[in-house]
Amino acid sequence: MPSDPPEANAENKSRPTADTEHDFATLDAYRSGDVTPVVDTRTVATALDISPTNAGRAITPLVDAGVLQEFTGFNRNRMWQANDVLGALDDFAARAARRGR
Repeated sequence: MPSDPPEANAENKSRPTADTEHDFATLDAYRSGDVTPVVDTRTVATALDISPTNAGRAITPLVDAGVLQEFTGFNRNRMWQANDVLGALDDFAARAARRGR
């Protein structure tokens, strides 16, 4: 059986892969572009049409990668934020305020 050309293998290594259902949900959230910088499991579940349990599983890889950080400190009703996105929005707001003067 012939193997894939080297450039095809290189391309596949640079793309994220999804091995489980929650990985697919995480990729769907990332690719949709319809992601807010502050989320909870209910928001993610509704956006992706999955159960809240699977939404939590979709959030975990984003936390592990440092994309989201949990900020409530609660065991229930937890919320996560994307600090990089919030920082970029704050920077944009500051620049826009300076231009409006």
